[in-house]
Amino acid sequence: MAIHCNSICNYQTVRLLLSAWDPLVSARFDHLLMESYIDDNDLACWCPSNPPCGHAIRVGFRSDPYCEVECVCEIQFCFNCLSNVHSPCTCYIWRMWVKRCEVEGQNTGWIEANTKVCPGCGNAVIKAGGCNHMTCRCGQTFCWLCGGPTSKSHGLEGHSCNSFTKAELMGPTSQDFFRYKHYYVRYRCHNDSLEMETLLKQSLQNKKCPLPFSLCPHPTGRPTRDENWVLVGIQKLLLSRRFLTYTYPFAFYMFGDFLAGNDLPNKDIRQNLFEAQQQQLECCVEKLAMELERDFDQVTPGEVADMRLRVIGLSSTLDNYCRNMYECIEEELLPYLGQTAFIARYNSSGPDKATEISCVEGSSLINCMK
Repeated sequence: MAIHCNSICNYQTVRLLLSAWDPLVSARFDHLLMESYIDDNDLACWCPSNPPCGHAIRVGFRSDPYCEVECVCEIQFCFNCLSNVHSPCTCYIWRMWVKRCEVEGQNTGWIEANTKVCPGCGNAVIKAGGCNHMTCRCGQTFCWLCGGPTSKSHGLEGHSCNSFTKAELMGPTSQDFFRYKHYYVRYRCHNDSLEMETLLKQSLQNKKCPLPFSLCPHPTGRPTRDENWVLVGIQKLLLSRRFLTYTYPFAFYMFGDFLAGNDLPNKDIRQNLFEAQQQQLECCVEKLAMELERDFDQVTPGEVADMRLRVIGLSSTLDNYCRNMYECIEEELLPYLGQTAFIARYNSSGPDKATEISCVEGSSLINCMK
């Protein structure tokens, strides 16, 4: 610019001049311009994929930041905290759960393999010698093999534990650990199922039709367009399984004594209602999983119509269960966690999918209208 020049050189002019001078410098200018836009815009963020895909997500004008989106690279994440989608957990609850799992998760397996629970005080006991007659620091004696209480004077005489019996674990002093273990085991179990069902979806997507077209009859005899009802059912299974998975860390903190200001009235009643809904959802998820994990090559034409109706019916039921449970969490539980406790709105089709609206060298801007 010349001194005292009143003209304004906008970025379009800069790009034009740089393109004529050096295309590489022009590309670098575009990238820096994009970074500046993303960093200064509360409604835009970079996709947190690793390795980075180079895309940025922009949600609609005045959109709620507590939303879940899917980039064109198929990574799904929370727009507010940039972590994996985690509804119905709030961002704060999810961060606490991840942090605790990093500490406790590695210890859980070791404790399971190397300790026993004292039937008197509930503390974990490590075996230091070869004798199976254990004495806890609380004075309680028990059998290392089965964990049952024994007599102090007679050791293991008259104590039989060679047959399998189901024992109830006690321990008020270790209640926190065993409570965490209860929720963690179920969280991990459903998370593992989610990973395997994701692989099932990928294998089915490699086929033109999960079932042969001739096995998808229409009641009127005309060709049907819903031959992909299996894939639709798989998608609903994945969404419901993920929702169910994250209800366990939510319940761990919601009904525990960890959150500051968590003064939840009638906690036992609310927890019972929550767990009843959770159990309904869990049973329906497993029913749909059993239907979709069948060997479709062995399905006969006569079985397809009934199977299709069951899958569609279970998918609809799951959508209702998830929606009702979500409304219960949002209206009956979250208000007691404070004014900053928000979760992404429920979407029966999953996170909002982004669409590409513009592209520059090395990065692109993705639009996700709300």
